[in-house]
Amino acid sequence: MKQTFQMECMEHLLKWEKKINWPTHDDIIKHPLITQFMREILIDWLVDIHKHFHLHEESLYWTVHIIDLFMVSPQAQTISQEKYQLIGCTAIWLASKMEDEYMIDAKHLVNMSRNSFTILDVLQMEEQMIQYLDYQLPFVSVYQMIYELFIIQSAPKMVHCATIYISQLALCKANMCSYIPSVQAVACIMLGYWLVYHRSNEFQEIKTFQALLDKFPLLNKYVDPCVLLPCLKCLYAILTINKQTLNCLPYPPRPMKRFAVRRKFSKDNWCNVSKIPHVQLLE
Repeated sequence: MKQTFQMECMEHLLKWEKKINWPTHDDIIKHPLITQFMREILIDWLVDIHKHFHLHEESLYWTVHIIDLFMVSPQAQTISQEKYQLIGCTAIWLASKMEDEYMIDAKHLVNMSRNSFTILDVLQMEEQMIQYLDYQLPFVSVYQMIYELFIIQSAPKMVHCATIYISQLALCKANMCSYIPSVQAVACIMLGYWLVYHRSNEFQEIKTFQALLDKFPLLNKYVDPCVLLPCLKCLYAILTINKQTLNCLPYPPRPMKRFAVRRKFSKDNWCNVSKIPHVQLLE
């Protein structure tokens, strides 16, 4: 009965997902002043802010969704690079109001930005953002999809941690905006299992992405396999490139810039999943 109820919840989320006009990768790169590299730096910094204030995990996903939805709006096309950090802080402030028992105090965000803006700037930007969004903030996130899918198909804690790790690596990459949350969630779960168990007897025979897809028939039914396969390949590239890039840095990395997600998931409370050694097996 519990699984049936969760399947109904998942179907409800899938319906909501279709109602949202998700920005694509092409939409994001069209901005005349804000580059993909700047977006990656901002989100990496927000991961540290999110961790510093001990916010709910889903707040981070809402933050990125709000930023992307607003940045493709006509009002945001003239936003200068100096205001981009303000947009990120306002988005995480809004997200904390939605998800957390205690929202962030705006003055703390001002301090964290080294007084790059004022509290009044945050309030004015908040009004501008929610007016464009017509007070209809996104009600579906990758994290929410993952949560529901793990209730339908239970998994060990380490797999759960690996899945969240991969999904948060994906938040930083603009090209992942080409895939809606449900597709990303299913692909993250599959790759999370692979990351944890790729050396086990059960997974050693999996050498291709298609074989990995075939391993999870229960998850496949929620998304189009034709879209899922390229999403899985993109996530795998993000995971392996992230690992390779880190390995090329001097040890210890000083400072470890743009690796906030990796630092976060190297801790015991996340089962040290960012430290799991892996080789490129899939093709």
